[in-house]
Amino acid sequence: MMMESALIQQPVFLAALLGGLVAAVLWLEKNPSFQGVFHYLPAAFWCYFIPMVLATFGFLPEKSPVYDFLTTDVLSACLILLLLDINLPAIARLGPMALGSMAVGALGIAVGAVVGFFRSI
Repeated sequence: MMMESALIQQPVFLAALLGGLVAAVLWLEKNPSFQGVFHYLPAAFWCYFIPMVLATFGFLPEKSPVYDFLTTDVLSACLILLLLDINLPAIARLGPMALGSMAVGALGIAVGAVVGFFRSI
């Protein structure tokens, strides 16, 4: 087993690596040299894709308590923070067709989540 792989197994190092990776991606996104890359594939894509590739090649563990913490606690908080910045008057001006489409999409996601939950039991 490689020494780097053993270090990355530790939750503290894994959390630091993932945090550093996200910081690096966000820094690169602001760099004018990389505007073309981030125009087609946004920072959120790279923040998911790079760790996935690292896990595929064995540099990161497939399962870790860090992942559980990130998906349950941090992701929820980030989504709330993301929604705090929305412009409700601009959304209201989209019109009934767009608002209806968003409502149907949200309802479909909610029903799908409930159905998926009960099918997994």
